[in-house]
Amino acid sequence: MEEMEPSEDPDYPSWRREWVPISSESDGFHGKFLNTRTGSIGSWAEGSSPKEGEHTSLFAFFQDVADQLEGGNASKTAGGHMRDHSPEDEAIRLWARANGYLVNDRGRIPAPVREAYEASL
Repeated sequence: MEEMEPSEDPDYPSWRREWVPISSESDGFHGKFLNTRTGSIGSWAEGSSPKEGEHTSLFAFFQDVADQLEGGNASKTAGGHMRDHSPEDEAIRLWARANGYLVNDRGRIPAPVREAYEASL
């Protein structure tokens, strides 16, 4: 796209070869891309220049998506520090491990594990 219609300002291209789309809305007017040179995630939208560096990595992007789906806060987990956990969360984690449920390395408790723990009470 950039080769066919180069932008007037080389610092703000309309697209670069190293940008690989990873998600978009069905209309294609906005979405996310992976910068294969830096590993960071950026976005594009109709009517504005592409924005780079919205997420530091593909992992951080997926962590943010997972947290949004679970109603969590990615700013505290994606590439950062683990969240503060309540005593109840620690009890659920111990119960999950003792009963063969997996809790990931960031200490997040998947909803099915929490539900199984509550059902066992």
